[in-house]
Amino acid sequence: MEHEGQKQPNPTRKGFLLARVFLVLWIAVALVNALLPSKEISVRERRALAGFPEFTLRRVLDGRFEEEFEAYAKDQVLGRDALVTLNASGSRALGNVYASGVWIGKDGWLIEDPVRLSPENESPALAAVRRLASGWGFEVALAVIPEAAEILYDRLPWAADGAALAGTCRTSWAALLDAHPLPGVTVCDTAPALSAAVSRTQVYYRTDHHWTTAGALAALPVILEGLGKEAGTFELLKVCDSFRGTLASASGVYGTADEIDVPVPVGRPDEPVLVQVDGENGLRTSVYRLDALSSDDPYLVFMGGNYGKCTITTGETGKGRLLVFKDSYFNCLLPMLLEQYSEIVLIDPRYFDDDPELLLLSMQDAQVLVCYSRAGFLTDLRLNRIIPERAAGPQPDR
Repeated sequence: MEHEGQKQPNPTRKGFLLARVFLVLWIAVALVNALLPSKEISVRERRALAGFPEFTLRRVLDGRFEEEFEAYAKDQVLGRDALVTLNASGSRALGNVYASGVWIGKDGWLIEDPVRLSPENESPALAAVRRLASGWGFEVALAVIPEAAEILYDRLPWAADGAALAGTCRTSWAALLDAHPLPGVTVCDTAPALSAAVSRTQVYYRTDHHWTTAGALAALPVILEGLGKEAGTFELLKVCDSFRGTLASASGVYGTADEIDVPVPVGRPDEPVLVQVDGENGLRTSVYRLDALSSDDPYLVFMGGNYGKCTITTGETGKGRLLVFKDSYFNCLLPMLLEQYSEIVLIDPRYFDDDPELLLLSMQDAQVLVCYSRAGFLTDLRLNRIIPERAAGPQPDR
């Protein structure tokens, strides 16, 4: 029996107390965030972070300020890296196998959820490739590298239904090519070579979205056949064993570290090269940046990153020129092509700001290779913007 006059618990009062505590904490975090300088780069995610947006009445009214402020708040929140990792740990404890676009697979594999595009909607990048061949008259090879989910479907968790997902990736890409033909373009299908290599080597990183150098080496004969060349022989030299890539950063799941290898020609010396990166003073004498191996992103050992335009002059004379439109998937393949050409010009459309028509006119005697990851190719808009229609007039002699 309750004693008369005894105070009873008041749930409403407790609720108000918790709300006040939460509000005080929220205000404190907001003040700390406001006082601390914004971070420009996320080392763990290897990307630029959103800064505080420009405030104007026009940007507020059209919604751009709110959108950019939301991105800023997400990127600059106090303890963001710890919160991402905590969220991933809690999610996995509940049995979830998917985080921030990444499947958490078997034996420590992190596999990016692949991009699928309906064949009714032509990829803008495909239209650009068609113009390079039919409009500009280039000899074009297209190497679009399948995503890990297609080749390593048996590493996906049960919830992903790996076999069905891989089949969808294959059939949707084939249907896209069938629906939008590429006359004059040699399509290099690297999927069979990568699938065949899985049993003997690791063709994709466990913690990163790129293929490995071993994967690029397995696909090399297919790509060079598309260019009318024969592949040389290479062996792989391990230069790093502590690489954790973008998928680990995005998902907050850090498992087994990856190794990074570089290709070494067998029975012949490395090619002497001169490398000119637009915007840099002076020349480099290597396609590698070995200092990157001790940095937070050792994958930058390949070229040191991505640039709008980069010209490599090799020691091979009389072997012609190659113009490459690329994303970062191409970077580890580059050293294996040096013996095939006298000059290789690399264009990353994401960063290219020069006159594309002058570029194409100056490279009319070159072969063209378009080399992307499939995800990068299907979502790329910039390539289509920088490949202009060919003006009417006489075609140059080839």
